[in-house]
Amino acid sequence: MQNVVKWLLVLIAAVLLWACGPSDKSREEPGAIIRGVSVEAVRLQDTPELLDVVGTIRSANSSVLSAQISGTVREVRVREGDRVRRGQVLAILDDRSQRAQLGAAQAGIEEVSQRQAEVEQEFQAAVADRQFAEATYRRYQGLMERKSLSRQEFEGAEAR
Repeated sequence: MQNVVKWLLVLIAAVLLWACGPSDKSREEPGAIIRGVSVEAVRLQDTPELLDVVGTIRSANSSVLSAQISGTVREVRVREGDRVRRGQVLAILDDRSQRAQLGAAQAGIEEVSQRQAEVEQEFQAAVADRQFAEATYRRYQGLMERKSLSRQEFEGAEAR
C-alpha cells in the first residue's frame, strides 16, 4: 500500500505542476493597440475650492432717479451699474416741446410789452384830455360867473 500512496503523491504533484505551468491562453494574440492617447504622470498639486451658491447681490448704496420735467428720452449716456458723479448728464431729453412753449411765452411777453406801451400812450392821452377838460371847465365857470354863458352850456362843459 505504501507503493500506491507514493504513486498517488507523484500523480498529485504532476497534476499540480501541470496546472501551474504555461496555459494556452497566454499563447493567444495580445489585445488591440490604442494610439493618440497621452499619458500623464500623477502629481500632487493644490486646487482651488469652488462652491456654487444661489443668491442675490444688492448694492450697499442706491439712488432713486426721477425727472423734474417730463419728455421723451433722446439719448442715455450711462448704463445700469456705471459710476456717476454729481452733476453728470445721465440722459438727454427731447426739448422741442419745451422750446416751443418757451417761444410762445416769449412772444406773449413781447405782446404784453407792446400792449403796455399802448396803454401808457392811451393813459397819457387821457391825462391830457382831463387837463384840457379841467381848463375848459374853469373857463366856463368864469364865464358863468360873469353871466356870459347860459346854464345849459355850463352844464354840458361840467358833464364833460
